[in-house]
Amino acid sequence: MCSLKKIKRTKRYLYLRFKRLHGNPNYVAMGMAVGVFIGITPTLGIHSILSLIFSFILRCSKAAALLANWISNPFTALFIYIADYKIGKFLLRKPDVSLPLEKLSFKTIFSYGSQIVIPLFVSGIILGIATTIPTYFITFY
Repeated sequence: MCSLKKIKRTKRYLYLRFKRLHGNPNYVAMGMAVGVFIGITPTLGIHSILSLIFSFILRCSKAAALLANWISNPFTALFIYIADYKIGKFLLRKPDVSLPLEKLSFKTIFSYGSQIVIPLFVSGIILGIATTIPTYFITFY
């Protein structure tokens, strides 16, 4: 189990890493925005790879992107994905799907296909854009 001391140490480490990032403000802010966008989308397991790919394509800070994609971490991922699903389901007017918690797995989720995955991705992109814009400006200034 994670101790409070370990969490504080990790938080401090990430803060110091952020403060030591090199590059002009636009370079770093774009990296943060890319990382937050990828972190909000339901691409669990490949966040880091996608952050590196998009930061390379957009020519922004790879370190900032990797730090920022930790917005989706073991403590926040469940809340982010629930919000993604609920908002996506509402926007697409999809019916509720009840998944048995004891059988919850990626295989089960993907077996429901469009009922779960499409709302997750649609809302993930919308929430990603909604969080990316403020992230860019907060980091830039």
